[in-house]
Amino acid sequence: MDRRFLSLGKSATIEAKKRLVELTGNDLSRLDNEMEKIVTFLDERKTVELDDVNQVSGLIKSFFEWEISDNLTKADYEACLIVLNNLFREGIKPEYILGLIAKFFRDILLAKLYLKENDKDKKAIFKELKPHIREKFGKFYTDKFRDFFFLVDKISRRNLNHFLSELEKIDLNIKTSDVSAQTLLEGFIFDYCLHKRREGTI
Repeated sequence: MDRRFLSLGKSATIEAKKRLVELTGNDLSRLDNEMEKIVTFLDERKTVELDDVNQVSGLIKSFFEWEISDNLTKADYEACLIVLNNLFREGIKPEYILGLIAKFFRDILLAKLYLKENDKDKKAIFKELKPHIREKFGKFYTDKFRDFFFLVDKISRRNLNHFLSELEKIDLNIKTSDVSAQTLLEGFIFDYCLHKRREGTI
């Protein structure tokens, strides 16, 4: 990465390089493309900062988050397995993947709290939690809005707390044991999808 940035007339902070690796995994072609985009974004500045990477390469994160969230919403176990396998194959860190899954449940919990406190209406909540899905997208927006608040209405606080607690246990196991992180996350998603399909609405 240092040699490539140098050839483009730039350098990068350690934090920026770590973030790039986190976002692109071991896909060297994607990494090179992102580096070129970032250099173009910098213009006259010589040093790539963490914020530059987040601004230019954030769409990668959004795509991963979108795939995880969409398939968890549908409780589509097979599709979730494909996404997980792709993420691990590309070298994405287990902690990052776990964070995407945890965010899915935290967003639902946060929406519940906002509605309970009458702090924000549904449109404002959706805009904050799903900023990449905009009203101008028409039917796509309407469908995703409906699906999200269906889960917000139907998943109990008790079950949300249970799912988040299980993810915390997985996080600890990833850090303290030799058990495969992919196996742990696949097991969690299997239990979640089974629970959702068995009860219909959780």
